[in-house]
Amino acid sequence: MAASGRRGDVAVLWDYDGTLSNAEGIVVLGELWGVGREVGEITRAAMAGEIPFAEAMEMRICLLHGFPEERLAEARGRVHLRPGAKETLHNLRVYGLGLAVVTGGFEQLIGPSLPPYVSLHANRLLFEDGELANVEMRVDKGPIAARYARAGKIAAVGDGSTDIEMFTYADFSIAMGEKEGVVRAADLFARDVPEAGRLILEKYACLDLAGHA
Repeated sequence: MAASGRRGDVAVLWDYDGTLSNAEGIVVLGELWGVGREVGEITRAAMAGEIPFAEAMEMRICLLHGFPEERLAEARGRVHLRPGAKETLHNLRVYGLGLAVVTGGFEQLIGPSLPPYVSLHANRLLFEDGELANVEMRVDKGPIAARYARAGKIAAVGDGSTDIEMFTYADFSIAMGEKEGVVRAADLFARDVPEAGRLILEKYACLDLAGHA
C-alpha cells in the first residue's frame, strides 16, 4: 500500500478528529441531533481507552439513529482543519513524504476537507431513506499501519488511545493533546500541527526524498 503522492520510502499517517481537525466529527453530529453531551462522554471514554472503540461506536450510532443525511453538510461546516494544517501537509508533500489520514471518523465528513494527494482511510455512515441507520467499519488502525510499515518507514501522529496502535508500527511517533497514555507511548509531543510537521521534517532531513538531501 502506498500513500497518494508518495515518492520516498516514508509515509506520514495522521489521525484526523482532534488532531488535524478542530473537532470530533461524531460529537458534532451529536450536537446537531441534541445528544451532544452523551456522545461526547462516550467519545472521551473511548479515546482514553476506557471503552473498546467498536463498543463505543455502536453506542454512539444508536444515539444518532435517524440523523438526517441532508444535515451532513451542516456538520461538515463545523469541522475544519486546524490552523496551519493545510500548509503543513503541503510542505510534507513537497519534501517527498507520503501522506495518509487513518481515522475512526467518517469519510462523508472528512473527505471534502483534505487535499487530493492525501489518502483517506475512514469509516462510512450508512443511511436508509435519508436517515442514519448504521456504520460501515472500515478502519482498524493497527493493521493499516502495519501494511504501510511493510512498504517502508512510517511516522504516525495522533491524540487518542487507538493511535497507539499506529505508534506500535511507526519508525517515529508524535502525540498531540494531553492524554497521558498517548504521550507516554509516543516518541515526542507536539502542541499543534505545524510543530508536528517540523518534527517530522527534522527526523527525516537526512534522507534523499524527492530530490531533497
